[in-house]
Parts: sequence; C-alpha cells; structure tokens
Amino acid sequence: MTSFSSKEDIVKFYFSNIMQAYLNDFMGSDNRSFENYMFTLFKHFYKFKKELLLIYQNGLAYLILDTLNSQFEQKSSEKYMSTEEKYHLYFHTGGIYNFYILWFSHDMKETPEELTKIAVSFFPDDAAPNLI
Repeated sequence: MTSFSSKEDIVKFYFSNIMQAYLNDFMGSDNRSFENYMFTLFKHFYKFKKELLLIYQNGLAYLILDTLNSQFEQKSSEKYMSTEEKYHLYFHTGGIYNFYILWFSHDMKETPEELTKIAVSFFPDDAAPNLI
C-alpha cells in the first residue's frame, strides 16, 4: 500500500498513473505518428476531466510539470544523454504543460481531437514523438 505525506504527493501519484496509462497505450500502439502521440496524450487526460479541473481549481496543477518531466525523462533516459537533448525534452514537456494549463482554464471544453489538430499545426509534417 502506498502512503502519502501530503496532498501534493497524492496529486503527483494521480498524475503519474495517468501518464503511465498514456505511455503504455502509446508505446503499445502500432501507430507511432506524432498526431497519434498528441491525440493519445489529450485523450488520456480528457478521461479525467472532472478530477483534473478540481485539481486545477485548487491551485495544484503545477504538479503536473514534475510528473511530465520525470515520466518523459525516465522513458527517454537512453535517448536523452546529451545536455542539448535534455533541454529539448524539458522544452517539450513545458509546452505540453502550458497547453494543459490553457486547456484547464477553458474548463477542458476543447475535445482531444480539436487539441490534436491545434498541436499538430505547430510542428513540421515530419515531426516525431519524443519517446521513440
């Protein structure tokens, strides 16, 4: 059984579980396109809309950044060995985090499909997910 010393620890654990489900789903998929990478990410968080909005409204959404950084760094540890590559990873997770914060501030009204279309429009056609 997991024990927690603070509400922040509970929220981090919650975010970690969402991220792990996302990573398992994406990494188990045959479709490793950038579009599917983003769609799967938004889709997983959208499943927890009520809970995530409650976390956001209580000022704890900042904890998602720690989770994104640690989960992506852990999954990418072999790939991101150089300093430059680590900066790239943190730039990427910071962008995802800010995308989420804006989405939360809109009460998550945009669908995962709408967010994917927006996110994909920022990247070149040959963009690849950071996890492969």
